[in-house]
Amino acid sequence: MYKKTLTTSILVFGCVLVSLAFVAGLDGKWVGQVNMSGNPLALTYTFKVDGDKLTGVAESPYGPSAIENGKFKGDSVSFTTNVSGYEIPQSGKFYKDSVSLDIEVQGSKLHTVLVRAK
Repeated sequence: MYKKTLTTSILVFGCVLVSLAFVAGLDGKWVGQVNMSGNPLALTYTFKVDGDKLTGVAESPYGPSAIENGKFKGDSVSFTTNVSGYEIPQSGKFYKDSVSLDIEVQGSKLHTVLVRAK
């Protein structure tokens, strides 16, 4: 009985640690680029996770923009930014070493893969 309880406790504790490490893994600076009208556009995101709330700053050649309405649940991310008066919805998936992100700009869908900045 004692051995079974100890094993169960260790497994639960291990799952919690893995979950916390996964969530904490999105925090920090990520970089990538998208192709807009044939031109590469550099992107930098600084993410901060607090529970399932995602905040931070997105930067492009158009300047910095706050991450708004951000959510991080499981491996899914979603948020909006406001660039030059346009709301830009963004959503994707977090992987251990990258973030796959779909960006909707004035009816066009763009895709990027972000990697952690060095």
